[in-house]
Amino acid sequence: MRAARYAARVYNQHLMSVSLSASQHAILEAIGMFGPVTLQELAHELVIERSALQRTLQPLKKANLVQATRDPAHAKRSVYQITAEGKARLESSIALIQAAEVEIAKFFVLPATAALAATRDSVQTGTDGPRQTADPISQRTHSLP
Repeated sequence: MRAARYAARVYNQHLMSVSLSASQHAILEAIGMFGPVTLQELAHELVIERSALQRTLQPLKKANLVQATRDPAHAKRSVYQITAEGKARLESSIALIQAAEVEIAKFFVLPATAALAATRDSVQTGTDGPRQTADPISQRTHSLP
């Protein structure tokens, strides 16, 4: 859970300059990708509760990044689509998202990669301690019932 919070914090810090949160960016990107989409379809695609999605959509609508119109097929449903201003904001955030991903990768991937490399090197050089040549299960001294 700490890792997820760290990643969200990094994304939010990078996106601050374009006045978006990581959640808002994900929603804006999904609406841009799927085109006109209902709240239910968007919630399904993003795996998020509709009430949480609706709360996150409100600032995007107020900022004119997303537009809600009535679904012509179902008068009680709204269809969400990205506006020209939303597309521009999304495009301006691409470099910010990439910078956040680089920062996150440095924190998570590089230490893991270094640990794997160290393990590989120690195995290749034989400095990892005595090696077992037989399967430990085959060396049991008692029989199973």
